[in-house]
Amino acid sequence: MFLANTKNKERLLAMISDSLRQCQCVTYHADGDADFLIVKTAIQCAENSTTVLVGDDTDLLVLFLFHSTVSTKDLYFIPEPKSNSFRRRI
Repeated sequence: MFLANTKNKERLLAMISDSLRQCQCVTYHADGDADFLIVKTAIQCAENSTTVLVGDDTDLLVLFLFHSTVSTKDLYFIPEPKSNSFRRRI
């Protein structure tokens, strides 16, 4: 119920971001769908160092493949399925 309220969610995210910034962590906030921001940030990070993008969303993989370039350092995508998803074993 608490996070169903948009204002509560925004305040919580602002508090978490402030705490992370105090620990010298960089935070980003997307106005809408965060998938593009996540991929764009991973690609920018890969310009300077090896980067791993971990996600459970197919949209991330598609954006990752479309926007990545060969000029970056090592850039990897590792799928991380949600804990409640079913993975078929072969």
